[in-house]
Amino acid sequence: MGSVDEVVLSNTDAWVFMAIGPVWRDRLADVVFSLDYLNRTMPSEAEFEASVRRLGAAGFITVSSNGFQQTRAGRAVLKRFRPLEGVIAIMLELMKEWDELAVAAADGGFEFQLKPGEWQRAQEEYESRLTKRMAKFRK
Repeated sequence: MGSVDEVVLSNTDAWVFMAIGPVWRDRLADVVFSLDYLNRTMPSEAEFEASVRRLGAAGFITVSSNGFQQTRAGRAVLKRFRPLEGVIAIMLELMKEWDELAVAAADGGFEFQLKPGEWQRAQEEYESRLTKRMAKFRK
């Protein structure tokens, strides 16, 4: 993070941001699904937590017991993209733009930390769902 008044974003933040839905609250396992879909890899638990803290401090997402969601300010970031522009193309553009970009802090007190084992459980839940879906295709 930059000063108390600013947040310095990273390209990983763009990836995490795009994995969090703009309309409904995504559970952690849903975000894990989207992270894998968007980049065919997974950030570390520490990278994910740091990205969520920066995105929350910037005012782009909220986190509650119900899940993760883009805020109005977060959704406004997406308005400049064409309606049918692909989510991966948008993510790649934001990754370029956000790498070391300083933005005003909207919530300098935003805090986020996963509970012990929560990241691993979310990944296991996602992998279990994916395995079941793939088994249906193989029949």
